[in-house]
Amino acid sequence: MIDKIIKIILIATFIISVVTYSGWSYIKEYTGLKIFYPCTALMFVGYTYVIFLFAKKAYFNDRKNRFIVFFTRIIYLTTVNNLVDEIFFNPRAININEYLGFALIVVVAYYNYYRKWEK
Repeated sequence: MIDKIIKIILIATFIISVVTYSGWSYIKEYTGLKIFYPCTALMFVGYTYVIFLFAKKAYFNDRKNRFIVFFTRIIYLTTVNNLVDEIFFNPRAININEYLGFALIVVVAYYNYYRKWEK
């Protein structure tokens, strides 16, 4: 089941990347939408989620290498924070949302990391 989800995410992310890098200037010219940076951030979210799923599948029951799942979760959540920043906030300025987002990411990843292994 997870392999099917990974394939769908990879195909969707590839389509987003092709449309973004091939047609962003045309879309901006004809519609006025600035899609390059939000779509690039969405593309990174897709790729890092696939990396996180691979790491979770490979190292979920391995206590020795469980830090890999922890770091891939942090990388994935950081790209989600970047996507939210590109869509809702001013991405050209460092505001409080970057600091709060990164602190929240570390807390959530740390909580999930130890919650899974303390059972």
